[in-house]
Amino acid sequence: MNRRKTGYFLSHNLYIKLIFLLKLVLSLLVSILVVAGITYKKVFIDAVINSGSERNMELIFFYLFLIALVYLIPGMVNFISFWMDKIMKKLLSCELSKCILDKTIKIKYPVLEDQKTQDLISRLDGSHEKIISTMNIITSLVFSAVQFFGVIYMLKQVNLFIMLSIVVFIFLGVFLNIKSGKALYGFWQKYIKNARRYNYLSEILTERSYVLDKSIFGYTEYINVEYNKEFYKAQKENKKAGLKRFKMQSLFETTGIIYMVGCFILLAFPLIGNTISLGYYVAVTQALGTVFASVNSGFEKIPELTGYRKFRRDFIEFMELAEYEENEGKEISEVEMVEFKNVSFHYPGSKELILDSCSFKIEKGRHYAVVGENGAGKSTIIKLLLGLYEPVEGQILINGVPIKSISSKELSKNISVLFQDFGRFPLTVKENILIGNLSKKSDDNHISQLLNEVNGEDIPSKLSGGINTTLSKKFSGGSDLSGGEWQKVAIGRLLFADKTLKIFDEPTASLDPIAESEIYEMYNRKLKGKTVIFITHRLGSTKSSDEILLVKNGKIFEKGSHESLMKLNREYYKLYDSQRSLYEKQKI
Repeated sequence: MNRRKTGYFLSHNLYIKLIFLLKLVLSLLVSILVVAGITYKKVFIDAVINSGSERNMELIFFYLFLIALVYLIPGMVNFISFWMDKIMKKLLSCELSKCILDKTIKIKYPVLEDQKTQDLISRLDGSHEKIISTMNIITSLVFSAVQFFGVIYMLKQVNLFIMLSIVVFIFLGVFLNIKSGKALYGFWQKYIKNARRYNYLSEILTERSYVLDKSIFGYTEYINVEYNKEFYKAQKENKKAGLKRFKMQSLFETTGIIYMVGCFILLAFPLIGNTISLGYYVAVTQALGTVFASVNSGFEKIPELTGYRKFRRDFIEFMELAEYEENEGKEISEVEMVEFKNVSFHYPGSKELILDSCSFKIEKGRHYAVVGENGAGKSTIIKLLLGLYEPVEGQILINGVPIKSISSKELSKNISVLFQDFGRFPLTVKENILIGNLSKKSDDNHISQLLNEVNGEDIPSKLSGGINTTLSKKFSGGSDLSGGEWQKVAIGRLLFADKTLKIFDEPTASLDPIAESEIYEMYNRKLKGKTVIFITHRLGSTKSSDEILLVKNGKIFEKGSHESLMKLNREYYKLYDSQRSLYEKQKI
């Protein structure tokens, strides 16, 4: 993606650009008006003092009216600016959220899975606030700069020494404020890092999902001690930074007092010498105080621009992450054959081969069990078959066509997977099933019947809202399910999807052997004649598979039916024998 596209957040939306330009123009006009107001005050005061008995009331009221406008218009502009910020926030929030979501969908799976990418996405949270804050800092700096140069220009009739002394004091205040701002910005970076851990520990103590473990293992006291350690560590940093901030702020405030007293004294000399009028003295000294506060307030926020620059770099980096290249690809009406030909693979950032010249075939209408010890590469095979990763060597063919030539949409249309860590969506029971294939139409009766076949009992009837009950207690009227019930809902989702190749990655991991046996009996009944791959390390269910593929050292170490592999008395036999007692005692 080119860099021009990454400028999206400042240039994509015409309304945002126009609002920002309007804010700049208004800030410029108000600052000019404020500077003009100094002259109006000077003339007004001088007119009142010097007119004697022959006061020009029209002139006095005219300048009084202008002074009133100087106070009134900035207030109106601030009100307009407030609403413009709200409009920008709404626009940016919608546009940026959509932009980030659209990009996330397109990012290649290996890139998206990387922890660096996840950290990058989390740093983009609240990006619209950062942009609006930056825009406001820019308009504030414009306002302060015009005020500063306007007042300095008015000091031209005073001697150079006085003018330079005032400028030096202003920039001394700016220097101290920037230094203080940087210290505060650096503190928040450290504080947030420390606070992240104690917030996590707080969640362990308070979140509902940890209640059962907390009751069983009784770790409350230990976590509480760790929480206190992290909390006091963060507070210590906070206190240290607060003291530093207090010292800097005290120095700044002292500088401000010296500055104002200095202004009164320095300008008193030309007043006594009749070089300037009393109106000039009152208006300019008041303006110098306002300028000092305004300039320092603007420059205090400059360190925040560093945060924006970092955000912009993050945004550009995010928008340039590698995407899937969508191509027309070859269409496949169904998966008739899958073949791995000498496939080798290692994960990005590692040279250790997970698969090493791995070869096998999956034929239409047969049930396969892919077994092996943890870390053998079973789930990696599935990720490669889904096109989430590309092999470093060898070929993966579907119906004789290289998987690279088939679009991701075609793969998704024909392959469904139930992973061990399946999605528990806070949606209704019905929606949790329908999400498996949103293009497929179905009524409530069909979904209830499907769930009944999977569960062996009518779970929706136990819920307050039946099939339309939201599966989350975070919502009013919502309910939650047990781990086994959630797994059966996920199985129902995959069966509803009804795609030509179904893959189950450890589908019965959270079920007991009896429930596992019931599920596999249901599979054999519902999926007879379908192409199915089971990934499992529990071998009691492999007997009914047409073919078993045992993965070891990145290769298909053994393959065949349960009976043939048991007769070999090799690796499969050892694995099955180690689990035999579990199943035989349960009479499965």
